[in-house]
Amino acid sequence: MSAEVDELRVFVSWSGERSKTIALALHSWLRKVTQGARYWVSPKDIEGGSLWDLEIAASLRPATLGSPS
Repeated sequence: MSAEVDELRVFVSWSGERSKTIALALHSWLRKVTQGARYWVSPKDIEGGSLWDLEIAASLRPATLGSPS
């Protein structure tokens, strides 16, 4: 058994303005209270002009934990 632990990846999704606000707050809070994980939320991690659907698909592939808002 390997002593190496896979990196935790968290994809935070949202739909609508209220859940977007909650997703951004959750993203910010999780980064403050946990270590050694990668968090992804579209308003922070997709640059303007990007092909958003491809960015989301690429980010979901390695995600190990999801939190729908």
